[in-house]
Amino acid sequence: MGRQQAEHLGLPIDPRPTWGSGGRAPVVAILSAETGSGHHTVAHALAHEVQRRSGGAVRARVINAFAGDRRRSSWGGIVEETYGTTIVHAPALWGAFYRATNRPWLLEAAASGPARWAVRHMSALLSATQPDLVVAAHPLALWLAAHAHAAGDLPGGRHAPLWALVTDLVSIHAAWRQPGVERYIVGCPESVTSLARWGLHPEDITVAGLPIDRAFGQIGALSSAHDPGRRLETVLVMGGGDGAGGVVEVTRTILRSGLPLGVIAICGRNQRAYSLLRAWGDAGGRLRVYGMVDGVAPLMARADVVITKAGSVTIAEAAAAARPIIISATVPGQESGNGALLARYGAGLVAHGPANVVGALRLLHQYPARLTALAHGCRLLARPQAAETVAMAVQARLGASGGLGHHDAAYAPAAENSNV
Repeated sequence: MGRQQAEHLGLPIDPRPTWGSGGRAPVVAILSAETGSGHHTVAHALAHEVQRRSGGAVRARVINAFAGDRRRSSWGGIVEETYGTTIVHAPALWGAFYRATNRPWLLEAAASGPARWAVRHMSALLSATQPDLVVAAHPLALWLAAHAHAAGDLPGGRHAPLWALVTDLVSIHAAWRQPGVERYIVGCPESVTSLARWGLHPEDITVAGLPIDRAFGQIGALSSAHDPGRRLETVLVMGGGDGAGGVVEVTRTILRSGLPLGVIAICGRNQRAYSLLRAWGDAGGRLRVYGMVDGVAPLMARADVVITKAGSVTIAEAAAAARPIIISATVPGQESGNGALLARYGAGLVAHGPANVVGALRLLHQYPARLTALAHGCRLLARPQAAETVAMAVQARLGASGGLGHHDAAYAPAAENSNV
């Protein structure tokens, strides 16, 4: 099944089993970083599915590309440490940084200059992990891995195949364009067009979707029977792992609007937003406030609409769950094209700012048919089987045996997550 799926997608297949040195099970290293939560969400979803499908025949390790090297990795460490604060309090500043670095020549110069320590650190990570396949789910991690390979200082000249799992949908940064990448895996057809602008060939790109928890697809499947009678009663307000996009202001404005709606607010790591909203109590039974949550799916299942900043992974999750999306804010840079993408598929509305969000909610509350139409658009955009599709391709590329049924292996993030 995995081999057939990979062949259908045009993914490379190794006809010989790859068991690493000493007959060990092959290892796939999935590179991520802590800028927001989307990259880690995708990385762990893929890791879970790889081990579940292979029955443990493939080991999946999620590796923070910048862990343990914050002082020396001038690019990665600084971005990782300041990203959340910047997009919450000064999103325009992040946009300026994104545009300034969105130049291939600058990235090449940085790899041999101010970021050379980060490249060496990536070489050390890969040397310690000894992967048989590297999948980068973060643009800077891909950039570093590609240059570590090019430097040729891995032990024994070991160069595992390198894949890029592109976590942006439309606005794709130049760091995703790297030499030596065997396969690009993207979330939607529009991503192919964006990568082509960087000179990539469509035959090197596979549209598989963004790997997410299978629970979102299950929510979407269960809700399909209720679409004709769906009414707007509960909304989920969120802003990614950093609680960006004005979670507090949007939530307060909805509660004061007079609309008879319940609100579930997820503040992520934004402790200030969490404290401010908790001070409201439960707003007469209408408000539930959460900080950082382990799983968004159960909360999304209770909502009829998702109000969020335009993060690609949140859009993928909401689309899979068939929950119409209202974009309340857009982080300049990687999120810039996502609102137009939603409009193209009819999966959501762009309503920047609290007042416009309430206006969109009034429309959907007054005309339930619009809610049903947006849910249908979500299904057109959704790829709920993405984690399974990519995991099968990984398994086929490694030539590893294993499958479903009684041989399933549980994925243990604590055991397989690495901060080498």
